[in-house]
Amino acid sequence: MFRMKKRIFSVLNLTAKYMFIACIIASLVFCGWRIATKSAYVEHEKKQCSLLAISSVLVAADALGENRALAEYAVSKTKLTFITDHKKFPGNYNITLTFVSDDGGIKIRSEVKSGWNTRSPQSDSFELLRLSDGSISFYGSDDLRAAQIQKETEHNAASGTSLHIFTFPFDKPCPIQFTAESKNISGPDEKPLYILKKH
Repeated sequence: MFRMKKRIFSVLNLTAKYMFIACIIASLVFCGWRIATKSAYVEHEKKQCSLLAISSVLVAADALGENRALAEYAVSKTKLTFITDHKKFPGNYNITLTFVSDDGGIKIRSEVKSGWNTRSPQSDSFELLRLSDGSISFYGSDDLRAAQIQKETEHNAASGTSLHIFTFPFDKPCPIQFTAESKNISGPDEKPLYILKKH
């Protein structure tokens, strides 16, 4: 009986030892994988934030041009801030749009931040001025970035459309909202990259 107990204890001890070693190996493999893929992951996060920063501002400019009530409301206020529900957005990205009214028109600025579950938090912003005559004025070299996003929007096959509503933050009553669609512009074998387009 004693020998049997000793044998069982030895087997259990050996099993626990192998399991511990297996866990260490798995942890090392996982850490190695994260290190090896971090660079590509960070670049993807940066590009995604940039795409959303630019495309959200362009969507807002279109909304002001097509929705007279929104444009009049924005002009009547010194500053307006709109957000969309990050929980419903792919990757949980936080998108904030700010409208600032001045004599020349309405300045639109976006701020985009990575979602809460990201491995490498990134952010980006973009702004333009929508003049009172409806034309768009870009700031410096940012107009090139805007042109690039427009090209990607036009030439890449977009899929995975979903609707997003821009409204006031903190559940404040919003008398005038506007919407946008998120679309995947990546190929079928690539990691998704989303842009916003007018709805």
